[in-house]
Amino acid sequence: ERQLRTVVKKPSKNVPTDPSLSRDDVNGLVDFIDQYLKQFEVSPKAYSDRDEEPLRDILVGMMNANYPGSTTGETFSKLGKTDISFRLDSGHVLICECKFWGGAVGYGLALDQLFSYLTWRHNYGVLIHFSKLKGMTRAISEASRAIVEHGSYTVETLSITTETRLSSQHIHPQDPDKTVEVFHLFIDMSY
Repeated sequence: ERQLRTVVKKPSKNVPTDPSLSRDDVNGLVDFIDQYLKQFEVSPKAYSDRDEEPLRDILVGMMNANYPGSTTGETFSKLGKTDISFRLDSGHVLICECKFWGGAVGYGLALDQLFSYLTWRHNYGVLIHFSKLKGMTRAISEASRAIVEHGSYTVETLSITTETRLSSQHIHPQDPDKTVEVFHLFIDMSY
């Protein structure tokens, strides 16, 4: 059974605390999402005919099986409904957006959409891109270019974790003195 350790200490009588995850816990959660979604690549025919919503629902179900009651799909946050919201205690701490790969311009728009769901209290976001097109190397290269050209990008923070997983730091959409880390996951569903 997976357990997440929160950085939230037991609240004192006078000081309320905000729910949050440590960076290690976020990395663990993103690792879980990444490893689970890689199973879509093993049998792409079983998944590639599905739209974004059913793929999201499969992931939400698996997250709830491993982190009971913590994950919801199509959840209102800030300016709209995010695809996936991971909830801890009394608040949403991780927002995920799922998209099909449609090119660099679409990638920039997907970042904008993800940022529209982040409140000032969010420190992390996840952008998941499914690709039914062959040429994943090119798609990741174009996405990397879109990330560094995005107006919110913090210079020299693009990090390559694996061939299909990146992370980057961005100026928080609500506060120029705060950053948000975005994890970028790419799932190859071509055959």
